Order: sequence, then structure tokens, then C-alpha cells
Amino acid sequence: MTVVKEIKDIKTSVLFLLHESSKYRDSDRKLLARIWIEQLGEIQNLRDKQISAEEFLLEFIKDNTVLCTQESVGRVRRKIQEHNPALRGNKWSKRHNEQEKIKAEVKNIERNI
Repeated sequence: MTVVKEIKDIKTSVLFLLHESSKYRDSDRKLLARIWIEQLGEIQNLRDKQISAEEFLLEFIKDNTVLCTQESVGRVRRKIQEHNPALRGNKWSKRHNEQEKIKAEVKNIERNI
């Protein structure tokens, strides 16, 4: 699956989940897990079945997997939150308030390398 197709495919799910619960706004892991549950349910032979970690990983590494990547989920979440402040999590303000401090620290580290 191409990155563009993947992003288009998950955008609606991410938007719905951000509206549904604040717990998904601050945690890409929770958001990703929920999306993977939905995507695994789309696979006919896995619907309503518990799978092992090995079965999950075998599905994840397939070239034609239905599972999206963490990078795509995070990218979509950030873009949605950029345009919809009401869907930002509690951690958003804290991170942005510390942004200049972190930039200065990174510049200091870069100078010492």
C-alpha cells in the first residue's frame, strides 16, 4: 500500500476516534492499536478471532497488508489536530510551551558534536 493511499484510508478513522475519545488525542499507541483492531477485523479469516503475536507480525510484514504504519497514523493525527484545535490533547499545549527550550537544547547539543 502506498503512503498516500494509506493516509487517505485511515483519515476518516483517525478523525472519528479523535472525536470519540480524548484518550486517543494524546497517545499514538492507543490510537494505532484501535485502528489495527479495526483493520484486522476487515480480514475475513481473522474476523471475531483472537490471534497470536506471531500471526499479527506475519500480517504486519506482508507486502499487501491491511495494517497501516505508526508513521501514517501519527502524520494524520498531527494534521487533523493542526486544523482542529478542539481535537488536540492535553499534552499539546505543554509540548508547544516547551518548544523553544527544547530547540535551544538541541542547538547546544549540535554545537558540541
